[in-house]
Amino acid sequence: GKKPGVAYHKIVNAHIYEDQLELMRDVQLKREPLKAPTFHINPEIKSLEDLETWVTLDDFWVEGYECHEAIKYPFSV
Repeated sequence: GKKPGVAYHKIVNAHIYEDQLELMRDVQLKREPLKAPTFHINPEIKSLEDLETWVTLDDFWVEGYECHEAIKYPFSV
């Protein structure tokens, strides 16, 4: 079979409004990135049939997740 690799997520076409600029510039952009967590998949999962028959959410878990304190952006409409 194939060996697992790395998955990335990218936000595309994000919108930032004028009333959000100050928080974005003065808070969010000055934060230091945190270490990426590790996503684990039960190594006993070998096939699509496994996914269809016995795999549960307990066969997937995240380790080492950290987050910054929430930023309360104003909601713009």
